[in-house]
Amino acid sequence: MTEYLSSLTEHVDFVLTFSPDGNCDPETLPRFMEILNRSNGADLIIGSRYAQNYSSSDDSLVTMLGNKFFTNLCNFLFKSQFTDVFSIYRAFNPKIVKALSLDDEDSYKFLENLLLTNIPWEPLMSYRVAKYKKSWIDVGVGEPKRLSGERKLQIIRWGIAFFLQLCRETWYIPKALR
Repeated sequence: MTEYLSSLTEHVDFVLTFSPDGNCDPETLPRFMEILNRSNGADLIIGSRYAQNYSSSDDSLVTMLGNKFFTNLCNFLFKSQFTDVFSIYRAFNPKIVKALSLDDEDSYKFLENLLLTNIPWEPLMSYRVAKYKKSWIDVGVGEPKRLSGERKLQIIRWGIAFFLQLCRETWYIPKALR
C-alpha cells in the first residue's frame, strides 16, 4: 500500500470517495467539486449529511445519535467543528494519508483483532485531521435512501472500535508522527 500511496501523491491532487449504493447523491457532485476547487488547498472536504440543515434519509435513530455522539466528542476533544465524522463522501489530498499515518496498521490492527472485524478509516481520518489541525471543510450534501443492498454497518463492534479509537487518539502519537 505504501508504494501505491507514494505513486498516487505524485500524480493526483485529490481522491474522492463515495458510497456505491446510491446514498451519496451524484447530483451533488458538481457543487462538491466546485467547493473542492475553491478550497484553497484544504486537506479534507467532507460531504456532510448534517451540515447546513441537511439530513440523512438513510439513518436510523441509533445511527443518527451515534454519529452525533462521536462527532460531538471529537469536536470536544480536539476543539474542532465537524458536523459528520463518519461520512464516506469525502475528498482528500492523498498526502494526508501518510502525513497522518493512516496507512499504519498499528492504528487498526489491535481493535480489528479484538472485535473480529475490519473498521473503516473515515472516523480516524476525521479524528486525526482535527487533532493535528489540518484544514478541512464540511459541505452539506444530505443523504438519500440507499437504492439497493443491505447495510454492512456493524453497529456494536464498530461503535466500540470508534469509541476506543477516539479515546486512544487523545494520547497516542503514531510512530511516523513522533
